[in-house]
Amino acid sequence: MEFSHQRNYSYKGNRRLCHLRQCRKAHLPTEVGMATYCTKIRPLLEYAAPVWGGLPHYLVNDLERIQRRSLRIIGLPVDTLPPPSERRDKLTLREMEAITQDVNHPCHHLNCPYRTEA
Repeated sequence: MEFSHQRNYSYKGNRRLCHLRQCRKAHLPTEVGMATYCTKIRPLLEYAAPVWGGLPHYLVNDLERIQRRSLRIIGLPVDTLPPPSERRDKLTLREMEAITQDVNHPCHHLNCPYRTEA
């Protein structure tokens, strides 16, 4: 399986760090930097996360590195936010629960453990 598209997202995420640097250079409060990260960078790192499934470790590390760099630029401790992999796991679990609970979902018949054979 090829993950070149995911490599592009980490590249774009690194490029968007300039927004955080501008916040820091303007001496804005850390809340503004955090809001900038949450609106401009994190959505890019979590785009289609439930579909990615088992990303290779080097890509997971790339995404987590971008978050750590972002928090350092903002001036916050690295453990301020949960790691992207943890958020991705929660998003995937939430999506799978929605699929298995909604009988009308197009993918319900593929993954429902409670399916009964007719």
